[in-house]
Amino acid sequence: MTTIGSRERQAPADYTPPPRGGRYENVLLAVFFTAFGFVFFDRLALNYLSPYFKDELGLTNSQIGLLSGLPALAWAMSGILMGYLSDRTDRRKPFLILAIILFTVFSALSGLVGGVASLLLLRALMGASEGAVLPLIQPMMIYSSKPRRRGLNTGLVQGSSAGLLGGILGPIITVYLAEAFGWRTAFLATVIPGTIIALLVLRYVRELRLRHPATLAQDEADGHVAIGPDNPTMKFGEALRTRNVVICLLIAIFYLTWFTTT
Repeated sequence: MTTIGSRERQAPADYTPPPRGGRYENVLLAVFFTAFGFVFFDRLALNYLSPYFKDELGLTNSQIGLLSGLPALAWAMSGILMGYLSDRTDRRKPFLILAIILFTVFSALSGLVGGVASLLLLRALMGASEGAVLPLIQPMMIYSSKPRRRGLNTGLVQGSSAGLLGGILGPIITVYLAEAFGWRTAFLATVIPGTIIALLVLRYVRELRLRHPATLAQDEADGHVAIGPDNPTMKFGEALRTRNVVICLLIAIFYLTWFTTT
């Protein structure tokens, strides 16, 4: 039995922490680059397809704006909740697979809607599922990256993938599908890449448990600062009393708001 905080958990004997660096780092980067890029592919698809379904569903411009804003709100709330839940349970891979499956299903079902109410509901559920992805893949990517590649890998996963797959390939592919087969098919087709990505995560991504004894032992052997019962993570209130944390939070809030609006 291993004591973590005030709770005791049975530590599975067969758990091995994911490796750092080497081939696994590159495989993880490729899988997460594709996964988060597809998140933005799905999220932005509605923007590109709205001219095709606006008249058919009888939508106003305000309703189209709401269809973009509501998923973003659900995304924001989901990110906070999933970050807390994954830290609390010390589990990431199962949540990630579930999130990918859910946002793929909700995106595909958008092609079956008959009105604005059902579309709003599905896009909100999709946003909540997508918002869970980044808080799960960030710690897994950072943990398995060599120190000199952490910034590069994080930038590729979070920034470059969204721009390339969501911003460049997204409008080309979705508009082509809508022109050739109709806007409903363009939504339904997202089942294919979503399923492939879920299988890639299942096959190639190793679970990360930051507070597991095996992980703590590996951290110590590698000379890393371990996160565990003897070296607890910083509390939320303590983080907000840290000058750099507050400054970075403010910068991120204003920068992302400006960037998304632009």
